[in-house]
Amino acid sequence: MTVKASVVVISPTSKSNALGRAIALADLACDVFDDVLLYAPDDGVSWQGESRSTLPVRRFESSREILAQLHSLDGRVLVWAIKSMPGSWGSAGAIKRALPSVSAILDLDDADEALSRQFMAASPVNRLRLHPWSALHPRRIRNTLERALSEADGVTYATDALIGVLGIEYRGPMLRVPHPRRLAVTRSLAKPSPGGRVDIGFLGTVREHKGIADIQALLLADARYRLHVFRGALTPKLTRRIDVAQLVEHEPGAPMEQVYREVDVVVLPQDRSSGAQAQLPAKLLDAMRFAKPVIASPSAAIIEAAGDTVLYVADWGSTSEARQRIEQAVAEGQALGERARTRFEQRLALETQRAALAEFVASVRAVGDVHHAVGVS
Repeated sequence: MTVKASVVVISPTSKSNALGRAIALADLACDVFDDVLLYAPDDGVSWQGESRSTLPVRRFESSREILAQLHSLDGRVLVWAIKSMPGSWGSAGAIKRALPSVSAILDLDDADEALSRQFMAASPVNRLRLHPWSALHPRRIRNTLERALSEADGVTYATDALIGVLGIEYRGPMLRVPHPRRLAVTRSLAKPSPGGRVDIGFLGTVREHKGIADIQALLLADARYRLHVFRGALTPKLTRRIDVAQLVEHEPGAPMEQVYREVDVVVLPQDRSSGAQAQLPAKLLDAMRFAKPVIASPSAAIIEAAGDTVLYVADWGSTSEARQRIEQAVAEGQALGERARTRFEQRLALETQRAALAEFVASVRAVGDVHHAVGVS
């Protein structure tokens, strides 16, 4: 049963995995609402995962272009903006001011202020790049978040851990929406690896706080390990540091089931920063979806999503613990992966989130009606 409404999902950019979050939410929305449109700013080279979108990603340069489309839609319209950035919430706010009957939902998936501070602290060059006038400066991020919260009719968020790190207080409707992924039709069981080789997967965005240095250390410590990534995920500098015999690059548009079939275990190191602690890796849900064994840092967001269905590594500084966990994951193999898949099916899959989203939107509509009535009076 669908909700009689049109939903416009707006990504803050076309260039990063923030578009991936927008694509995932749009996929969920397609199961709940009559019409769904997906927009992203025309701001540069597209994120490599865009090809996985089931909807066309419409580019825009101004919110006026989205407004023109909204006038042709029937029924109630909701705008769902990813992050409180100018490209997404800035557009949503402009639309809401032009059409007060529109309900605006703010989506939060990362502790962007904390990640920005961490980036600035890494080097003097980074501090220059994120100057006080940059939209990605921590103070600007905090200010835009507070403004967005004051205007939003509802808020969705990826994890409870994220809300704790953000330290926000919002009294309107809220809904936790882990990155939506559909149930997989089949398991992606790994093929036997010759010569004791272990194929480890890190199939997503590569960032320093996501432990790429720890993965490099594992490859150096054991020549049996072979790393699977998507082509273009590693910078040329990182690629040069890895033995070509230990690297497999998959095309970004390759079927996920096929890619995960080649992986024995997924590794997800995260650093101890507050931004990383609150971040839910989409590749965790992909691994659980395909019943893949996972070893990961015990971050708050990962524990919230995966519970005891993954193997945790407390100390990545020495490779010994991580290597022990990899061997354990390979040995337990299918049994460990099936536990993760069961948890995914029961708590995280897109299909389990439909009813909650429909109920949430009913509450958002009520809030929007109150805001509209107050504005009119």
